Amino acid sequence: MWGLPAAEVSRLPGIGDPNKQKAEARKLLAEAGFGPKNPLKFTLSTRVLSIYVDTASWMVDQLQQVGIEATLEQIETGVWHPKMTRLEYQVALNLTGVGIDDPDAQLFENYRCGSQRNFSGYCSEEIDRLMIEQSQTLDRTKRLALVNDIDRKLQADGARPILGWGKQHWVVWPHVKGWAVHENSIYNVSRRQDVWLDK
Repeated sequence: MWGLPAAEVSRLPGIGDPNKQKAEARKLLAEAGFGPKNPLKFTLSTRVLSIYVDTASWMVDQLQQVGIEATLEQIETGVWHPKMTRLEYQVALNLTGVGIDDPDAQLFENYRCGSQRNFSGYCSEEIDRLMIEQSQTLDRTKRLALVNDIDRKLQADGARPILGWGKQHWVVWPHVKGWAVHENSIYNVSRRQDVWLDK
């Protein structure tokens, strides 16, 4: 709903033929002085939960295919959040959920200068200005254009790259009525003021 059009996403760096992308990554690494005898190495930190570890393990595998050696560090939840807040990592894989179907929830939390959950430490005065402008724009078409402009700039800056999206599904008994499931966010229906039992 608020994202870039699919045709535009397909042209973003890192999207497209994975074999060509990996070949290009190996070429860029070689130009930077990294290769089989001198690989780029870093620690990839993530939280010790299967959904985090599974995704991080996939990331380690993909990096390995272009010659990058990432060591997976699994961190207990009680340590994870303070570590992320203090930006104490080399590379970290984190998940985030969005409370409402509105760009403000993603933008201000994850990309605003100084936000406590801006775990990458990304900061751009221009993006902050555009975030406020889009939030105050009432015309939906104009707001979408601003949000797409922000998205393009975030993509170009490599600000907290998104590796994928998870799907979650609701399963309810047939006698549960009035449960409106929203496609964009599982959090939009948590009040359940219109739900009733036909039993």
